[in-house]
Amino acid sequence: MSFYYVKAGGGAVGDAGRADIARTGSFASMGAANYYDSVYDVFAGGVPTTDPDGDFIIASDIHVESGNQTIGVRNATANGLNSIHLRSVDDTDVSVYKKGASITYDSGNLYFAAYVASVTSFYCEGFEFTASGTVDLRIQNNTVGHIFKDCDFTCTYINAALSKAIFYDCNGTFSTGNSVYCVSAKWYGGTITSTYASWVLTRGQYFDCDLSGSTSSNIVRWPGIKIKLERCKVKGLGLLSASSIAYNDVTEILQTDTADGYYNETYYSYFYEITTSLTVYLDYTYDDSIGASILIESTNASTDKDHPIRHKLVEIPAQDLTAATTYRINFVTDSNDGGYVALTDTNLWIEGEYSDATDLALGIIQTTRNDDTLGAGDAVSTDTTNNTSWTVAGLTTPVYRYIEFTTPASGMDDVDNTNVTIYVNFAVPNMSIFADPLPVITT
Repeated sequence: MSFYYVKAGGGAVGDAGRADIARTGSFASMGAANYYDSVYDVFAGGVPTTDPDGDFIIASDIHVESGNQTIGVRNATANGLNSIHLRSVDDTDVSVYKKGASITYDSGNLYFAAYVASVTSFYCEGFEFTASGTVDLRIQNNTVGHIFKDCDFTCTYINAALSKAIFYDCNGTFSTGNSVYCVSAKWYGGTITSTYASWVLTRGQYFDCDLSGSTSSNIVRWPGIKIKLERCKVKGLGLLSASSIAYNDVTEILQTDTADGYYNETYYSYFYEITTSLTVYLDYTYDDSIGASILIESTNASTDKDHPIRHKLVEIPAQDLTAATTYRINFVTDSNDGGYVALTDTNLWIEGEYSDATDLALGIIQTTRNDDTLGAGDAVSTDTTNNTSWTVAGLTTPVYRYIEFTTPASGMDDVDNTNVTIYVNFAVPNMSIFADPLPVITT
């Protein structure tokens, strides 16, 4: 493992800027002859005699680099397997991390992993990357992922392609007609901001990320695209036209809102939409100001007994099932719904998933579905207990129902600390139903 030192103004030739043991002290004490002028010089510039291969590139926090070449951060060989590390450090003490090293390109492209067939991965911490002029910002690799931590990305041209990477506490700023492609990428924390009015965020997974500073409220959705936002703050929950949905689209928006709300749970697919309703809910579930239920809407005629909607409604931790335990889910629907049909145990059922008593690592699923799946089924039970406790704003003729299952009364002596996951299965085309996400549990 070697260390390559970089600061603008450096004059290192050959391996003079390379060390086998990490240096200490300041860049000033190191001397310009012992560090390279740019990250570009270390890679595509070919200044070192020994090319990096699984090594550290250490840049001063006051390093400023610009140019018009492809930077080409990669290993010395196309199939190099070792990870490259880029790190910004305190100019006065190279052993201490400090954000600030800056790389700006205004023509060409700002690329990482330039080898098309490369399997190089890299870890980058504390850098600020800017693609301006007519430059795309591209972070890509065909086979493995990259990790960025505490980095800033700015792109003022058309596209930012941040692919096969993980971003921790990073900030992205995009403008002038950008689409942001995050294929197989995950973004944890940080911010993503776009000032372009028609900007959309496409692809990727985003957790605890603030997108609320963007001009546009469009989040997602191109044909065949999968995207997830969880515990994020957004400008708006607007989506692209439903006509763009393809059969394999999946959009998940969980505990995400435009302000202080956090109950939102939204799934979009070709066959259904599942959203959080703040106007229909059981009063005892939450206090009235933040009550919520899960609205399951079948939006496709293909939904039927053979192709039901299956939604994970809730997962309850640390359940003791050594004694028989009953889990009840309450529902409400509107008989005035244009697609309404009577609910039976062949078109609406729940499943409980929990540890098997014999092999605790193996889960088992208990279902309330009628074994005769081709028959009409038995009517879902009418709820006469909570029918006055629902708030049902917007429903013309509410119909209250419940479904419950009871775990075995014997043979569960070892199942005293298991998660119980409850799934709702809905098999009626073009109909909507509200499910209370808080189960009633009795023993």
